[in-house]
Amino acid sequence: DTARRAATAIALEQTETMVVTAAQFATLRAEHSGIEATLVAILAERTRRQSARLVEALTVSAPRRVLRRLVELCAVYAPGDDGVVIPLTQDHLAGLAGTTRETVNRTLRLEAERGAVELGRGRITVRDRAAVTARAH
Repeated sequence: DTARRAATAIALEQTETMVVTAAQFATLRAEHSGIEATLVAILAERTRRQSARLVEALTVSAPRRVLRRLVELCAVYAPGDDGVVIPLTQDHLAGLAGTTRETVNRTLRLEAERGAVELGRGRITVRDRAAVTARAH
């Protein structure tokens, strides 16, 4: 098969990867008839999310997008807690927010002055999630 992937993933933590060949995937689909409906639902959700991100990129300021991604990352790394350590660089956050590292740096420094975040090498600690969330929306 000459098909190639359309995206690249970068692991932020130790990760184990597994490969499912085309033949194994075909067998899985044949043995589990409901899997196609599940995959279609997953793809539809991804398409909806990407469309929403595109609209957001066109209508929401870059600093606000940075804060929105920070709030989303808080939910991933520590649902419900303050003091959330997010092990991402400002470059990574810029990529997620669709902006420049400079914009991320300005936005995070302002939040640090407000006491809502703390900046460290290769990490961002969210001290006041409620304040960041309020400014993100």
